[in-house]
Amino acid sequence: MKTAIDICKVTKTFGTFTALHSVSMSIMDNEFFTLLGPSGCGKTTLLKANPTFPKPVRLSPGCTRWRISDIEAWESAKAKPARN
Repeated sequence: MKTAIDICKVTKTFGTFTALHSVSMSIMDNEFFTLLGPSGCGKTTLLKANPTFPKPVRLSPGCTRWRISDIEAWESAKAKPARN
């Protein structure tokens, strides 16, 4: 199987607070994947650390959502071969 998303040693800090410390994972094509964890554990921070991932749409404080159309467009763009 081909790797769809490869996250390697991601670290994110906010001032002196380390929100993510050397996080690594691989998600394969067609693999069902979910991030589960308590509030404030870094789930959204990990997604936002990828600069190519669509920006979230905030519906209300403390509630983050992504538009399905944005994620589908991101998936479609990722599948296109690179132009030289």
